Amino acid sequence: MLNFFKNSSNFPKENDKNRIWLDGDRLHYLDHGNEEEVNLSQLRYAYVQLLAGDPYLFLFDDHQHYIPARSQGFSKVYPKLSEQFGFDDALFFHTIKQKQDCKAKIWIQQQTRNYNILPGDFEDDHIGFEVYAEPTQFISWDISYADIEKLGIGHQYASEYGTLYFKIDYPVRIGNLWLKELEIYCDDIPPHVPIQEYFITIYDESNTDKSYKDLRDLWLDGEDYDAEDYGYEREDQCYLSFDFGDHISSSICYTYDDESNYDDGGTSLHFYNQRDYPALLENPAYDQLIEVTELVKLKTSGTLRRISAKMLL
Repeated sequence: MLNFFKNSSNFPKENDKNRIWLDGDRLHYLDHGNEEEVNLSQLRYAYVQLLAGDPYLFLFDDHQHYIPARSQGFSKVYPKLSEQFGFDDALFFHTIKQKQDCKAKIWIQQQTRNYNILPGDFEDDHIGFEVYAEPTQFISWDISYADIEKLGIGHQYASEYGTLYFKIDYPVRIGNLWLKELEIYCDDIPPHVPIQEYFITIYDESNTDKSYKDLRDLWLDGEDYDAEDYGYEREDQCYLSFDFGDHISSSICYTYDDESNYDDGGTSLHFYNQRDYPALLENPAYDQLIEVTELVKLKTSGTLRRISAKMLL
């Protein structure tokens, strides 16, 4: 690794338009006069990319960061990042010397497997999910956010950018699928309305689309299928949705490397509650108070026409 760094000419020539520097677990850089920040403790993957002939270090920490490799200080910062994370330096320097725009993944965060396919024949995925707390609890899809908070099975947290989430602290079982750290987006959702959506990103140790294929095979039962009946499967992205019955469904999505996409090795998994709850719109106490206080009588149809004409004007 160090051989690449001994000769500073291996790096692009730096300019004084942009600047990059490290401060603890934060990477700061100036881009067109704006100071941006990368949370290195949350870094998920890194690419090297040529855009319009200019080299960039692309970092993702829940936000996309295109850092010009010609930034002042880049030749000092990059070796430190590479030592910390284990970047593929040979691939980095090979890519920045190309003549045409291209990109290459030089690092990805290795994830532990957070799902399993359980043996047996569970047929309750349309009813709810089982939480492996002490004692085990089976929770209906009809539960509200206010009620799930009272169970003591998870905690609310705010992301670095202020978004609120609720994470279930125990593994859960949905049908034959075992998951760890299922979450709920809880910003501005009515607390007494049944939860409409749960989500998680699942990973296999290989950081490949194996997680996507495992769930696809689970819910399609290994049978031949036409992807268009469930969504689509393309070279750049695969997306399928599944109906569990009783207005409960799920979706899986995996994105691959291509000209405009980046592959993080995870499958986005969502569960949806699409049931109607008409009782939530009822208010018997208010309905009993409804009364007619006044009648306004319009004399002729000509009056209606004149009113309509004034409204149009």
